[in-house]
Amino acid sequence: MALLDRAFILTGTEADQALRAGMRLGRDQQYRFGFAWNPREMACLCARALKRDIEPDYVCSLITAHHLMPDDPPLDIRQWPWSVSLYCLGRFNVMVNAKNIGFSRKTQYKPLDMLKFIIARGGRDIPDYAIQDALWPDSDGDVAHNAFTTTLHRLRNMLMTSDALIYREGRVSCNIRIVWADIWELESLCQLMEQHLSERQPIDQIIPLLDGLFALYQGAFIPDDPAEWAIMERQRFRELFIAVIQKTAGRFEQCQQWQRAAQCYRRALNPEPLTEIFYENLMRVYAKMGKSSEVLLVYKQYEAVLRAELGMSPSARIRGLCWGICGKASGSQKPS
Repeated sequence: MALLDRAFILTGTEADQALRAGMRLGRDQQYRFGFAWNPREMACLCARALKRDIEPDYVCSLITAHHLMPDDPPLDIRQWPWSVSLYCLGRFNVMVNAKNIGFSRKTQYKPLDMLKFIIARGGRDIPDYAIQDALWPDSDGDVAHNAFTTTLHRLRNMLMTSDALIYREGRVSCNIRIVWADIWELESLCQLMEQHLSERQPIDQIIPLLDGLFALYQGAFIPDDPAEWAIMERQRFRELFIAVIQKTAGRFEQCQQWQRAAQCYRRALNPEPLTEIFYENLMRVYAKMGKSSEVLLVYKQYEAVLRAELGMSPSARIRGLCWGICGKASGSQKPS
């Protein structure tokens, strides 16, 4: 307990060392409760421990056993043992108490559509009439509202807790003390990266944030949903991801860390294989590294992806860029 007290009072490396030692001792001795524990302080210490990957299994067991939660729910910590976890980037998965609830042919999809819409609208203070208009556009007021009420009840049952969704004064919100969504962490992480870049923080501090971004952004927002509201949010998150990648790789280029810049663009192509600006910038980086053969390989990769996915060929602009680098390097003439 004394070690955890020190961890709460101290800052920086000393605090982390005390926290690591205290949690290790607690794990080894299987401490589950201390008479002097302050739940608020313990919640903050547990959040700090998970952010630093300190004894995550033991820390999560404490959180679950004592229902710990900081005053500001740690929406940027996916390792927190959330009752409900929503994965919307690259797929749509719903986990309740760390178990995937799974969808089958017998699944009632209207509750899932409601959940998707609530998340797409930010998860907070969504008017019930907006949900009704989106999900039952052809129904009149009373019919749509009755369908809304029934579907909300079914959704709460699906999430196995009535507290996961709050319906008050005609508005629906996710209970952020219970529900976590990957898009909320994405927005928080991108904001933090923008701050680091604008303040020109050391590159070594940006690298772990970039790794976290790639781990989080697995692809398009709810990729299989054709609804207009899903398409709009899909584009917004895509633009957010592209902007942060551009700025981060640009910072690497400014520091002439060409290999890191190339790796950044390469990794970004995994979730966004049709983003031309990534190929273009990757080609320019390889050119600065004197690797004209890599430039040609990047162009060929883009050409193959475009043909397979869209049945298209690369634009004249990027063809010209490829020739401008590879043609000049080989001394060949520009093709007509």
